Amino acid sequence: MRLLILGTLLCLSTAMSAQILNDEINVLWRVTEAFANFDDDFNEEEYTLTFGTSTTAAISNHSLCYFMDGESSASFIPSTITNSVNTNVPFTSEFYIGLRAWEDDGGERCTYDDGDDVFYLGLARISGETVPGTGRSSRWLTNTGNQGAECVGDALLPPISNLYNFCYRVIWRHVNGNTFNDPLAFGNIVSLGQRNHFNSNRQTAEPTGVPEATQYGNQYGDPSPDVYYVFSIDEDRENVVISTDHDYTDFDTRLYLLDANGDLLVENDDVSGNNRKSRIERSLCAGTYYVVVEGFDVERGDFQLSVEASGFLAPVEATATITNASCDGEIDGVISVNASDGVAPYTYRLFNAELESLGSFNQTIDNLSANTTYFYQVVDACGQTTSAQSFTVGVTDTEDPVAVCVGATITLPDGTVDSPFSASEISQLGARSTDNCGVTDVELFPNVISASAGDTLFAYELIVYDGMGNSDSEICFINLIVTTTSVTQLPALDAALTAYPNPTSSALTVSIEDFPISTGVLSIRDLQGRTIIQRSLNHTGPNWSAQLDLATYPAGIYTLQVTTPEGQLTRRIVRQ
Repeated sequence: MRLLILGTLLCLSTAMSAQILNDEINVLWRVTEAFANFDDDFNEEEYTLTFGTSTTAAISNHSLCYFMDGESSASFIPSTITNSVNTNVPFTSEFYIGLRAWEDDGGERCTYDDGDDVFYLGLARISGETVPGTGRSSRWLTNTGNQGAECVGDALLPPISNLYNFCYRVIWRHVNGNTFNDPLAFGNIVSLGQRNHFNSNRQTAEPTGVPEATQYGNQYGDPSPDVYYVFSIDEDRENVVISTDHDYTDFDTRLYLLDANGDLLVENDDVSGNNRKSRIERSLCAGTYYVVVEGFDVERGDFQLSVEASGFLAPVEATATITNASCDGEIDGVISVNASDGVAPYTYRLFNAELESLGSFNQTIDNLSANTTYFYQVVDACGQTTSAQSFTVGVTDTEDPVAVCVGATITLPDGTVDSPFSASEISQLGARSTDNCGVTDVELFPNVISASAGDTLFAYELIVYDGMGNSDSEICFINLIVTTTSVTQLPALDAALTAYPNPTSSALTVSIEDFPISTGVLSIRDLQGRTIIQRSLNHTGPNWSAQLDLATYPAGIYTLQVTTPEGQLTRRIVRQ
């Protein structure tokens, strides 16, 4: 009995250990074609081949038995020479596929008869760590196998012998990496540390199908198969680079970076232009992150994934630009905060003067009250915070008010000297003046009025101010009606008459007590001297009162006058 042992290593160059923590694989092998009697040394017509697998060269169980007939040589394409999936195989392990073959001289064909049959044993050894540090490799996943001269289309390896041969295909993938909840793990990546992994998302079309355990499926992004990885960093890092931009990568990749909850942080299709490889570079907080490697659209192939972390983050900093409110009392102030360093995205917090939280906002915070103190604070994605910085929203108003004169007529007795304007009268005389933020103060100069017979006008300077101290002035005139000295002003009537409330917004009550009037007239005139209300005072008796309705008349200064044969009395009334 002749025995031929052939060990075939699939790795064609220096091996590189996987830099992942869970590097076990699932393996499936298939015989795709078998041959007998290539050299025509035997002319028997019956050939028997059995196949088995083992983790050692001593394959004791060849349970898959097939036979063929041929005059001088024969081959066949089997359809069921497939082992079950070997699961959780160490990546660095070796296992063997064995062919035990003989020319059958009769008898039970799947039972070897050492007296009659001519026997051969061929072994193909398959080894892990098939990925070299540089260059291409014979990947388990990319259809490798022994073959003879007629076994065309698979790996170009020498036949087991000239008498018997078989073509096999090995399909595998890592046990982990098929889902988000079961990723390939790089573990913790320290500063200036880099992890690499060589893998593939290829899917192999087989006539009888391929079990899911031996190739990756699609759950994320494009229709191509996905491979999931997980890594962690124990400190905030300024620069983390995740890349398939390596010579080993041979297809159009797409990368996704997810947070610990599976939410997308960033993705990349092409590094630049149309180079077909992917790269993500950004700052990251301490924590756990997931990477999904897939192909653009339905692309598949081999890839090298690297993850590298470097640098420590500078503390987050913030500066602010404040836009004051337009007017005192307005709530249109704005602060724009610019954060730097740390890790984006940033959260912006606002506090009142007592450091009570007013909530979180976007980078620009508006609707802030004029002349109010606030505090702001920035928190980066890693939880770093700036100290609370105070700021005050002022008022920016450089626009002057506009002083506008009010046409007014006042009746005064002859000889009036320095009669002061009341606060209500001053307010009414400035009522038509305007300001973008509102007039806050009105002054008259002089602020007293005098009158004598023949006077028809009184000149004064109207000065108006706004809340920022901006001012404007205008020279205005009051029309005078001066009563002559022939009309006596009655002090007793002045003491007896009351008019209230003054100022009034509607009704004015006029009352005369202990002053009988035999004949007389009460009238109210507006600033233009027109009589708007008039009442007869004939035979009033010692006491008289009336309620006069001013609600329908515009706000302004009015003159109340009582005229009797004995003399007269005038009062200024303000309608608010």
